[in-house]
Amino acid sequence: MLARAAAREGTGTAVKTVAGELDVVETTPMQAYELRLAGKKIVGANSSDPNDKRADGPIPSIARSFGKLGEFDEVLLVRWDGPGNACDGYGFTFLGLRKDGAFKLSDDIPWCGGPAPVISVSGERVTVSRPKSPPNRGTDEVPAASWIYEAGRVTAK
Repeated sequence: MLARAAAREGTGTAVKTVAGELDVVETTPMQAYELRLAGKKIVGANSSDPNDKRADGPIPSIARSFGKLGEFDEVLLVRWDGPGNACDGYGFTFLGLRKDGAFKLSDDIPWCGGPAPVISVSGERVTVSRPKSPPNRGTDEVPAASWIYEAGRVTAK
């Protein structure tokens, strides 16, 4: 959670990984952010860019580390947050890292509000589940859903 606090304050506190330091850098206050691995940008988000798929939730943080999984020496779960309170998180992305500095970002897992994700690990597979819940507003319900991360890819269950 160091990375989340750093991003919001714009201090850029780095987290040590097997591939080098992973740093959250606020490039424009409360608007544009980058994840940098060993000083190089690997992914960014900008809330003022209407074409950016992470425009609503541009603030990255490290939600969890899984250690070695499959072909990766370390796998991190990146959470994307926004500046407001309409959603408790806007999505998740897995980041697979190798000791030689190579990395792979998975497709995003969509997320907006509701209960915290249920995360389970079985062998080289991580399952992220969203329990059924009431919406932030209205009377419908948000259906349960699950995604599986395995071999560097995310698939809906």
